[in-house]
Amino acid sequence: EWWVPGKIIEARHKLSHYIGQPSGHRDGLLVDVFLENWFKVQIDKSDIGSMDGEAILDTTLSALENVALSYGEPFWGCLTQLRKVKERGDHWQQDWSRILKASVERTSLALSSFMDKIHSMVQPNAVEFGKALGTKEEYLTNFGEEVVRGMPGFALSRMLTALDHKARESANIGAWEMVTGIKTAVGEASAMDDIVGIQGKSFDKPQVLFVKQIGGIEDIPPGIAAILTRSSMDILSHIAIRARNQNVLLATCHDDATFDEMTKNTGAVTVTVDAGSVTVAAGGDLSGAGGSSSAKSVSVSKPAACSKNVLLDSEFTTAHLGGKSNNLQEVRKKAAELPDFVKLPQSVAMPFGTFEKVLEESDNAEVAKEIASLEKKLEGGQKDAPVLEDIRNQIMAVAVPEAIQSELIEACKAAGFPEELTTDADACIEAAKGVWASKWGERAFYSCRRAGVHHGEVRMAVLVQPLVEAEFAFVSHTVNPANNDPKEMYVEVVVGQGEALVGNHPGRALGFTCSKDGSQPPQVCSAPSKSVSLEGVGLIFRSDSNAEDLPGFAGAGLFDSVPMVEHGRRTLSYRHEKLIHDTGFTNDMMKKVGEVSAAVEKAMGGVPQDIEGCVVGGEVFVVQTRPQVGV
Repeated sequence: EWWVPGKIIEARHKLSHYIGQPSGHRDGLLVDVFLENWFKVQIDKSDIGSMDGEAILDTTLSALENVALSYGEPFWGCLTQLRKVKERGDHWQQDWSRILKASVERTSLALSSFMDKIHSMVQPNAVEFGKALGTKEEYLTNFGEEVVRGMPGFALSRMLTALDHKARESANIGAWEMVTGIKTAVGEASAMDDIVGIQGKSFDKPQVLFVKQIGGIEDIPPGIAAILTRSSMDILSHIAIRARNQNVLLATCHDDATFDEMTKNTGAVTVTVDAGSVTVAAGGDLSGAGGSSSAKSVSVSKPAACSKNVLLDSEFTTAHLGGKSNNLQEVRKKAAELPDFVKLPQSVAMPFGTFEKVLEESDNAEVAKEIASLEKKLEGGQKDAPVLEDIRNQIMAVAVPEAIQSELIEACKAAGFPEELTTDADACIEAAKGVWASKWGERAFYSCRRAGVHHGEVRMAVLVQPLVEAEFAFVSHTVNPANNDPKEMYVEVVVGQGEALVGNHPGRALGFTCSKDGSQPPQVCSAPSKSVSLEGVGLIFRSDSNAEDLPGFAGAGLFDSVPMVEHGRRTLSYRHEKLIHDTGFTNDMMKKVGEVSAAVEKAMGGVPQDIEGCVVGGEVFVVQTRPQVGV
């Protein structure tokens, strides 16, 4: 009967009072377990195909409440958010459906994370226990998966899939979302969980990859023609930018059945994009197929020697610092042309050559010798990963002279940094060493090698700024990368610090387009569904190498920026988030960010810009800008 699930939920709420007592209640717990499973049986019997959107939404809410009663947070937060979406008017209109889809995605991420945790706890123990009992391997392979399928979360998963389909249908969002503008690709089909395992690898034949999960920090190896993934992708994340620069077809599939069917392909396949939909057909000529390949050799300028170890922003020059520092200083010179609500963070920088000076100190002679020895072991492939890690560890062990430490602290004070941020010299130096060490990070090393950049030519400057305690962070491309329209900008916004966006943390950012001249109101393309926000305080030490933002080479995100204090993580439920529920606030913020983006492009001589910034109160901070690649 239709009313049974609701009565089960009602009974479980009453039982929770007894179960939650300090002494517990065994009989109550056993009854609750029975009711939990009985609810799952009722949902499993439901004919989802015959339900309309409202019935699917109501049933999903009941299934989510059943899971929340069993497992607590974050599911109570997800339930509150989904209820709040239901309370909004204009059901099944496009804007409402986008918000519904984001809420469904947020809940799905929480459920997936929880179920993966259960699987990781059960499966290894089941295998060990089964082996001890002499159980056949075929009975053990899927044991953890079957445990998960028998839990109430699996019933919720079915309802979320159905609700997501309805939301996409009403929001006019198809099964596919294109991240790059490539229309066709040919390659050998290969399915994998992620691309972490192929870092540093090169392919002789072009590859079409079906990938379950994209993290965002990975490099795309040479020879990859297309990546089709189930992961939601932020259009302005670093990996998306790299894919566009390498002419890789990158797309997200929102439909499990469609994606699972595609992963069955083997051998040569042809991927075609037409009207926002993706098809994969067997066959294709691999001999003339494209794919990300080793770039033409990129020229890296040799920095000039600098007598100082730390520079004030008035001393920034291209001879001693990279694009991050100099581009920001260029904007600072044009501050009068920017809107009055725009702020630029105070800055100092440790120029090119500072690390090399430190390494030449007698106290670091053994470290320098070990690094030189390790560099000779690098071969340019996957086997280099442990060697690169050893080099990074050696760099973190260098002793930085007290004179340089004092010079850094005094420069920060002279630049007007808050005094409380400059009291821990040791923490500052550790962060700076983290940036220097990132020169030898895997994605940086593999990408530079592919571009023909010899690592011995790479120099790392460090841009130091007070970390803006952002309410929201954004990335703006002043030419929309989806259509290369010079009159239209594309922007993505997340709650908290921007690493959740550029690092493509799970879920989507708020995405919108806006006209450069402000003649048209911003148009929302995606609602936010990130599961966490990153909270930061203190100073941040940003990489600023001579191997970033070069013609023909997208160096964005290859090297690390290191906060003096590790970012905190806050779970987001969006139940009270004004980014979703306060339309007036969101519209005003989108207009301001659009106005700032257009003004920064103008200040940079009309060259399309890739801008990172954040919003605090009514103020917009521009923390860095670089020429936009791919336009």
